[in-house]
Amino acid sequence: MIISFLNQKGGCGKTTLALNFATYVANNLDDLPFDEVVLIDTDRQESLTDWHAARLAIEKPTLQLLALQRENTLRSFKASSNKLYVLDGGGKADDLCIASIKLSDLIVVPIKASPMDIWSMAPIFSWIKERQKITDGQPLACYALTMCHMASKITKDAIESFGSTDLDLLPGSIKDRVIYKNSAMRGLSIYDTNCKYSSNEAIARINAQEELDNLSGNILAKVGIVTNDIAIGGTDNE
Repeated sequence: MIISFLNQKGGCGKTTLALNFATYVANNLDDLPFDEVVLIDTDRQESLTDWHAARLAIEKPTLQLLALQRENTLRSFKASSNKLYVLDGGGKADDLCIASIKLSDLIVVPIKASPMDIWSMAPIFSWIKERQKITDGQPLACYALTMCHMASKITKDAIESFGSTDLDLLPGSIKDRVIYKNSAMRGLSIYDTNCKYSSNEAIARINAQEELDNLSGNILAKVGIVTNDIAIGGTDNE
């Protein structure tokens, strides 16, 4: 199975969500129908590859990573049925993005809470719908709100604007937390617990893990995998 995180806009939290979701799944393999989680980096900026290298440098348990930044290599890729592949897309609406859409079982479009960001999704939204028309509704696709402040008016306005699209908005969100950036820079995910945190960082980590558990559970639910981390009701507006 291939779950892809695609968005042609940079700075939307795509890689942050991909690496933390992959770590969430890796930590819960005993309860999930996968033997292994594999990262696929298709972004020519190689942010996920850099994170993976930083993780190796500090001798952290890491996931297998495939760097597939050429269109022909990506198009010819064959997924193993017993593995979950987490694909991190590039920051351009290009042929690599189209190839990723064709490979995917589920596409998650991480997007910041801004109407402008939603409007800019026209190319990828169009490509997803075109693919679904000729493949009986596949791949599945949804949006995920990232780097947001749920209490802000602009976030609420952005949520309302999803009514003009045909893609589902996942319950839950990823807030704009410094700990996401700091942990990724060190080759860590939110789920690495053997770090020395200040009291403020510890609280931020607990909150970040709760929201990632929630969103990750809802991502898996989109492909029919039920966990204990599924949000009840609509988008979290706390």
